[in-house]
Amino acid sequence: MAAHFDQPRFGTIFTFVDKQGQVIKRTLIDKQQHLKFNGSSYDFTVGILDSDVPTNQISFAKVLPDDFTKYIHTGANLPVITLNQEKIAIVKDLHKLPIVPADPMENTSLRINANASKNSMRLAFHKDLQSGDSGNPCFLFINNQPVILTVWTGYGAGTSIHSYKEDINLLMNQLGGGYQLEEIDFSCFNPLPTQE
Repeated sequence: MAAHFDQPRFGTIFTFVDKQGQVIKRTLIDKQQHLKFNGSSYDFTVGILDSDVPTNQISFAKVLPDDFTKYIHTGANLPVITLNQEKIAIVKDLHKLPIVPADPMENTSLRINANASKNSMRLAFHKDLQSGDSGNPCFLFINNQPVILTVWTGYGAGTSIHSYKEDINLLMNQLGGGYQLEEIDFSCFNPLPTQE
């Protein structure tokens, strides 16, 4: 969740619907925001539900590995899917992915940005984000698997999740449940030629 947004309270029920239309409901029992959250940077909160969502019905989004640049370079202009408060899926173009520095805690500019596409086919599925869309996710799809990039802080920008994997895993540990982020596997792809 985005830390700055009016987040769900404890006891909020989350509803998941599988491909067969079966409804699974879980209750938010605890949450914790990033300790360095300052209104716009480190803008995420991790929550825990009262019981597991069955992964044989509902799949979870993965995150980028540290070596993603070997396969997609900066990701510039790749299409991404984002959701908004109206439950509409929107297509945007990724500006570029931040490269994680040696110490990401010292860099508050590790953000994801996405804009309207210059491609007319993609543009047909575009809509500007607006006030109230904060906290909605943005995904890159790789081999038909969702890879979560951010939850929006503002109009097409949000804290990079892959840049703060260690922080998010630490928050997950503190909340309990034994969860950790899982990286997307690029091993079935050949690395791109190096750019010089």
